Amino acid sequence: MSFSRVLCISSDECGRVFACRESGTRFAKNHVQVTDRSGRKTVPVWVWFSASGAGDFIRINGKLDSEKYLAIIGDVLLPSIHARFPGRRVKFVQDRSPIHQAIKIKEWFLDHDRAIKLLPWPAEGDMRVT
Repeated sequence: MSFSRVLCISSDECGRVFACRESGTRFAKNHVQVTDRSGRKTVPVWVWFSASGAGDFIRINGKLDSEKYLAIIGDVLLPSIHARFPGRRVKFVQDRSPIHQAIKIKEWFLDHDRAIKLLPWPAEGDMRVT
Protein backbone atom coordinates (compact mmCIF):
# COMPACT_ATOMS: atom_id res chain seq x y z
CA MET A 1 0.00 0.00 0.00
CA SER A 2 1.25 3.48 -0.82
CA PHE A 3 0.35 6.92 0.46
CA SER A 4 0.93 10.47 -0.68
CA ARG A 5 1.17 13.56 1.45
CA VAL A 6 1.70 17.30 1.01
CA LEU A 7 4.13 18.55 3.64
CA CYS A 8 5.59 21.90 4.59
CA ILE A 9 9.21 21.55 5.52
CA SER A 10 10.07 24.39 7.90
CA SER A 11 13.15 25.86 9.45
CA ASP A 12 13.79 28.72 11.81
CA GLU A 13 16.67 30.91 10.69
CA CYS A 14 17.05 32.45 14.15
CA GLY A 15 17.56 29.25 16.10
CA ARG A 16 17.51 29.18 19.91
CA VAL A 17 18.51 32.21 21.93
CA PHE A 18 20.11 31.66 25.33
CA ALA A 19 20.20 34.33 28.00
CA CYS A 20 21.52 34.68 31.54
CA ARG A 21 19.11 36.45 33.88
CA GLU A 22 18.03 36.54 37.47
CA SER A 23 15.49 33.97 38.63
CA GLY A 24 11.88 35.13 38.20
CA THR A 25 12.64 37.74 35.49
CA ARG A 26 12.01 35.57 32.42
CA PHE A 27 9.23 37.76 31.03
CA ALA A 28 10.60 41.15 32.11
CA LYS A 29 10.40 43.64 29.20
CA ASN A 30 14.16 43.88 28.85
CA HIS A 31 14.44 40.07 28.59
CA VAL A 32 11.87 39.56 25.83
CA GLN A 33 12.90 39.87 22.19
CA VAL A 34 10.00 41.06 20.01
CA THR A 35 10.12 40.24 16.31
CA ASP A 36 7.78 41.19 13.50
CA ARG A 37 7.96 37.71 11.99
CA SER A 38 9.14 34.30 13.01
CA GLY A 39 11.94 33.98 10.48
CA ARG A 40 10.57 30.58 9.57
CA LYS A 41 10.89 29.44 5.99
CA THR A 42 8.53 26.84 4.57
CA VAL A 43 8.76 24.77 1.42
CA PRO A 44 5.65 22.83 0.37
CA VAL A 45 6.45 19.41 -1.07
CA TRP A 46 4.51 16.37 -2.26
CA VAL A 47 5.80 12.89 -1.48
CA TRP A 48 4.58 9.34 -1.86
CA PHE A 49 5.80 6.46 0.24
CA SER A 50 5.17 2.82 1.02
CA ALA A 51 6.51 0.14 3.34
CA SER A 52 9.54 -0.10 1.04
CA GLY A 53 10.46 3.55 1.68
CA ALA A 54 9.89 7.07 0.43
CA GLY A 55 9.22 7.81 -3.20
CA ASP A 56 9.96 11.09 -4.93
CA PHE A 57 9.83 14.45 -3.15
CA ILE A 58 8.43 17.14 -5.44
CA ARG A 59 8.59 20.82 -4.57
CA ILE A 60 5.26 22.56 -5.11
CA ASN A 61 5.62 26.02 -6.60
CA GLY A 62 2.69 28.19 -5.62
CA LYS A 63 -0.62 26.75 -4.51
CA LEU A 64 -1.34 23.09 -5.22
CA ASP A 65 -4.44 22.69 -7.37
CA SER A 66 -5.97 19.77 -9.25
CA GLU A 67 -4.01 20.58 -12.45
CA LYS A 68 -0.67 20.48 -10.62
CA TYR A 69 -1.71 17.34 -8.75
CA LEU A 70 -2.74 15.69 -12.01
CA ALA A 71 0.70 16.47 -13.45
CA ILE A 72 2.40 15.06 -10.33
CA ILE A 73 0.49 11.78 -10.31
CA GLY A 74 0.90 11.34 -14.07
CA ASP A 75 4.53 12.46 -14.46
CA VAL A 76 5.97 11.38 -11.09
CA LEU A 77 3.80 8.90 -9.19
CA LEU A 78 2.94 6.51 -12.03
CA PRO A 79 6.49 6.15 -13.45
CA SER A 80 8.06 5.77 -10.02
CA ILE A 81 5.50 3.14 -8.96
CA HIS A 82 6.19 1.21 -12.18
CA ALA A 83 9.92 1.40 -11.44
CA ARG A 84 9.63 0.30 -7.81
CA PHE A 85 6.88 -2.31 -8.29
CA PRO A 86 7.26 -3.60 -11.87
CA GLY A 87 4.26 -5.54 -13.12
CA ARG A 88 2.34 -5.13 -9.86
CA ARG A 89 -0.93 -3.37 -9.11
CA VAL A 90 -0.29 -1.00 -6.21
CA LYS A 91 -2.89 -0.07 -3.61
CA PHE A 92 -2.91 3.69 -3.04
CA VAL A 93 -4.60 5.84 -0.37
CA GLN A 94 -5.07 9.60 -0.35
CA ASP A 95 -6.98 11.75 2.13
CA ARG A 96 -10.18 13.67 1.51
CA SER A 97 -8.54 16.85 0.30
CA PRO A 98 -10.76 18.73 -2.17
CA ILE A 99 -7.97 18.34 -4.75
CA HIS A 100 -8.18 14.54 -4.42
CA GLN A 101 -11.96 14.69 -4.82
CA ALA A 102 -11.82 16.60 -8.13
CA ILE A 103 -13.58 14.79 -10.97
CA LYS A 104 -10.49 14.86 -13.20
CA ILE A 105 -8.42 13.21 -10.44
CA LYS A 106 -11.01 10.49 -9.86
CA GLU A 107 -11.19 9.90 -13.63
CA TRP A 108 -7.38 9.64 -13.84
CA PHE A 109 -7.35 6.90 -11.20
CA LEU A 110 -10.18 5.06 -13.01
CA ASP A 111 -8.17 5.25 -16.26
CA HIS A 112 -5.07 3.86 -14.48
CA ASP A 113 -6.85 1.25 -12.37
CA ARG A 114 -4.74 -1.60 -13.80
CA ALA A 115 -1.60 -0.07 -12.24
CA ILE A 116 -2.97 1.73 -9.18
CA LYS A 117 -5.93 0.62 -7.10
CA LEU A 118 -7.29 3.67 -5.28
CA LEU A 119 -8.59 2.69 -1.85
CA PRO A 120 -11.11 4.83 0.05
CA TRP A 121 -10.04 6.91 3.02
CA PRO A 122 -11.48 5.36 6.22
CA ALA A 123 -14.80 6.81 7.36
CA GLU A 124 -13.72 6.91 11.00
CA GLY A 125 -10.38 7.51 12.61
CA ASP A 126 -7.20 9.03 11.35
CA MET A 127 -4.46 7.60 9.16
CA ARG A 128 -1.81 10.26 9.70
CA VAL A 129 1.33 8.99 8.13
CA THR A 130 3.57 11.93 8.90
